[in-house]
Amino acid sequence: MKDMTPPNDLLFSFPLSRKRILEGKKLGIFLLNLEAVMIRIFALFLTCLLPALAFGQVPFPPLPQPMATFSFEDKDWNVEAPTTPHRGRPHAPTPTSIPGARVIKTLELKALLDVNKDVVVVDVLDSKNRRSIPGAFWLSGAGDGQFFAAEKNRFAAALEKLTGGDKTRPLVFLCISSECWLSYNASLYALEAGYEDVIWYRGGTNAWTGASLDWTKPESVSW
Repeated sequence: MKDMTPPNDLLFSFPLSRKRILEGKKLGIFLLNLEAVMIRIFALFLTCLLPALAFGQVPFPPLPQPMATFSFEDKDWNVEAPTTPHRGRPHAPTPTSIPGARVIKTLELKALLDVNKDVVVVDVLDSKNRRSIPGAFWLSGAGDGQFFAAEKNRFAAALEKLTGGDKTRPLVFLCISSECWLSYNASLYALEAGYEDVIWYRGGTNAWTGASLDWTKPESVSW
């Protein structure tokens, strides 16, 4: 009688095929996940870099999302963003955006300052003593909401010295926290003076120190 026993290689062919199918499925899932990650990275690039490049602005370095925030720097108090300086109480909740300028968060600012030495940081808190972001210039009172022509001219002259007359240089304005309108007002004055890349650091030094970053005595600038 003819031996009908299948060869040994056929005895194991089905288990091996199933194993290969499972491995193929795992590889397919991995490739799909990798594709999703690459799409997210590309979308982040489009969101963060291209709008800035289109307007000739310095791009913020892309950071992993969601981004950590500090000391209520992203707190939304449902405050409208006015196009004119705030003349009310300076230490009060602010909007989350500013017309004509960009808002930057703490980790974005730290990353930007690490890679771009052309950024000019201006602290406008009105006080007798001040500690601020390393490298910042301190124009005390430059965010007052009651500026007239004389004050605007003096402020513009001070910015011209700090930027070397280059109105395309990035200007970052800050005060103490997201409950301070002084840096918001100063940002609007800079836009009015013709600066093209104005950045509002809404969180101010409260957010900066909340992230355990170094701060120091800034260079005081008379204006």
